[in-house]
Amino acid sequence: MKIHEFEDSFKNFDFGVNGGIGLTTLENVAIEVRYNLGLVGMFDEDRAPKFEGTNAVIQIALTCRL
Repeated sequence: MKIHEFEDSFKNFDFGVNGGIGLTTLENVAIEVRYNLGLVGMFDEDRAPKFEGTNAVIQIALTCRL
């Protein structure tokens, strides 16, 4: 989602694949790792014809249950 209104060379939509794994290490503590790979190119071909790229996100979470 864009947070500005001015014109730029980025697309407004992305579609991706998510995957992850979690491990409970102690009774109340767990760690999770997730990966998101964008499948749609980020740049508008009309405004930025020489640029290519997709989104990629790595998330790491440490949780503690009270």
